[in-house]
Amino acid sequence: MGGRGCTIDFTSDVTATVYAPQHMVAPLIGKGGENVRQLQDELGGLRLTIESFADMPDHLSRPSRADARDAWIDQQDRRARNSRAWEDDGRPRRPAKGKGGKKGKRNR
Repeated sequence: MGGRGCTIDFTSDVTATVYAPQHMVAPLIGKGGENVRQLQDELGGLRLTIESFADMPDHLSRPSRADARDAWIDQQDRRARNSRAWEDDGRPRRPAKGKGGKKGKRNR
């Protein structure tokens, strides 16, 4: 992940403001608000407002590059664990059936 992450200010139990770099505000909102609506739905109806770091109150701090890097590493670790979840689900496996190739000596 290049650049910085976002800062989230939970203003109530049902609302939050996401502060992001100016160049990320439009992509976060999406065309006609599509991205922010999808994110709100995924978060159980939390009402989100997207603003730039320039509008962020003084009591909040911008994430550092180290914070963004650590968040990216955590995200990649979660993705790796989720993609391997099927590997050992505790169920016994039967051997695969097939021809298994030719038996005997190879022609050299």
